[in-house]
Amino acid sequence: MTDVHLDTATRDLVLSDAGDDLVLVDGLLELAQRVLATLDVRRGEWAFDNRFGLPHDRIFVRAPDLRAIEAELEDMLLGIDGVVSVDPAQSSLDRRTRRLTVTLRLQSAFGELVVANEPPPGEVGALAWVPIIRTTGSACA
Repeated sequence: MTDVHLDTATRDLVLSDAGDDLVLVDGLLELAQRVLATLDVRRGEWAFDNRFGLPHDRIFVRAPDLRAIEAELEDMLLGIDGVVSVDPAQSSLDRRTRRLTVTLRLQSAFGELVVANEPPPGEVGALAWVPIIRTTGSACA
């Protein structure tokens, strides 16, 4: 598939160096954008498909179940076209600060993606999910 290039840090459209044309992407970077978009959307908030997105009601809860969160993320990511398999999650939850850290490895026909979150320092009282996506060997910008 081919799509417009979105900056994974700002979610802004990427323009050509001349600034007069949109940049297109395909392959692993396009897949990384779809994964990031899925993680960024709350399930039920997209009018065209209410099954799309991260199930906040099952993840961001008062007493989070780490294994249930891992299973939700793995199932959600396996539902994205192009994702062939998801390795078991590596995760931890600091119950005092309620900070969730998750790393997932996704296999695709284009190669491997590593999906990780890096919660903002000092964030207390919420399970912060700020996805950072990396292709194996190089960063997705």
